[in-house]
Amino acid sequence: DLTVTKTHSGDFTQGQNSAVYIIKVTNNGKGPTNDTVTVTDVLPTGLTATSFIGEGWVCNLNTLTATRNDVLESGASYPDLVLTVNVAMNAPLSVVNTATVSGGGDINPDNNTATDNTIILSVDSTSPVITIIKPTNGASVNISTGSLIIVKFTDSGSGIDPASVEVKIDIGEKKTDTGEWTTATLTGDTLYYMLKQPLANGEHTVAFKVRDNAGNETKQSVTFIWENYRRGFGFGRMSF
Repeated sequence: DLTVTKTHSGDFTQGQNSAVYIIKVTNNGKGPTNDTVTVTDVLPTGLTATSFIGEGWVCNLNTLTATRNDVLESGASYPDLVLTVNVAMNAPLSVVNTATVSGGGDINPDNNTATDNTIILSVDSTSPVITIIKPTNGASVNISTGSLIIVKFTDSGSGIDPASVEVKIDIGEKKTDTGEWTTATLTGDTLYYMLKQPLANGEHTVAFKVRDNAGNETKQSVTFIWENYRRGFGFGRMSF
């Protein structure tokens, strides 16, 4: 009955080189191993392996597999496998690394996988930048149903978290919008936001917020003057 454990010391940091995981294989069965033992590691996004070694192990850095044929007696452990990784600048703030062991005559696969939850500290203290392309602040515009607002999101550090992009438009006198934050979808680094309903005459504000992968948040808004294109109708057009 082979088991595997996977551990590391302390927290990792975005941009860190030579962070280390330790993988240990133990024989908890009643008898010795009788076949080739294989360990496979699956790295999460944000980590890149730079070294994979262990005394007596045949290690493949490209596939992150390690094998050996020598007998492991009951109650004993093989020499540790040492997996060294670099941490990307935009690595998530929490990742899970997984290792599995197989072979050796093992007949109990239920304890052949180990996971190691890893906290990654952020070194990015710079907030994202929101650039509102259309409309310009203070502009007098006519916006019809389905009209377009264009906003660009950039971040020079850990990168934009696309799932964090949200939009809010004030409800105004007509109360056609909820005034609540709603999620929005980027196309590349740009948001094309379609106003789904016409607005009441007067001043309106559309706000945007976003976080980067380090958790830094930015909010930005634009205020424009809505003017009905034709007063006999409750809608207009956007003219930039």
